[in-house]
Amino acid sequence: ELLGTFAIITANSNELASAEHDRMSVIITPYDYTRPDLGICWFLIQRSL
Repeated sequence: ELLGTFAIITANSNELASAEHDRMSVIITPYDYTRPDLGICWFLIQRSL
């Protein structure tokens, strides 16, 4: 069974690497990189129970 959890994390490659290392499926929503002032990406992290 998959548990979907919404989390707000900054667009940081280290954060993504950590998520991959933890074997989580990270789905990145469309993000406008032409607007760096937003500074926040939404991620839907699904981890196995």
